[in-house]
Amino acid sequence: LEMLEQYLLETDTFPESMLDLGTGSGILAIAACRLGIKKVTGLDIEAEAVAEVERNSELNGLSGRIICHVGQPSFLKKPAPLVISNMLLSELLDIRLDLIRLTSPVGTLICSGLFGKQEEELRNSLTEMGFVYRTSLERENWNSIQFQRFSKES
Repeated sequence: LEMLEQYLLETDTFPESMLDLGTGSGILAIAACRLGIKKVTGLDIEAEAVAEVERNSELNGLSGRIICHVGQPSFLKKPAPLVISNMLLSELLDIRLDLIRLTSPVGTLICSGLFGKQEEELRNSLTEMGFVYRTSLERENWNSIQFQRFSKES
């Protein structure tokens, strides 16, 4: 949440939309809307999580701004200028091709939920695939990391 807030407060090109992969309760999607993002698409493999996101977005007056689906990232077709994911390292590595496909050219990817040295492993994997490392945050040995994707023309 801290890295998402920091990014949105400091960016020169504020994203209109965002993808939240592994949305869980929807707290990051709700925070993003509260910080000014107009539309968030959430995705989770658990139907219960999607139902909770729908309840939480309604309770927060954000119905219609957060749309959530049950499924894998391969379900999503349209890339977004901002993609966030709070997932286990093994899950992030499994979907790394989807992370590239779903992050718009010159878009930003923020991954969190990484413990200890996992941040370094994810950084190495995603930079090998073309993402550019931007920054990271550590709080009590939990890490979040920010990347930018550049188009092949850049």
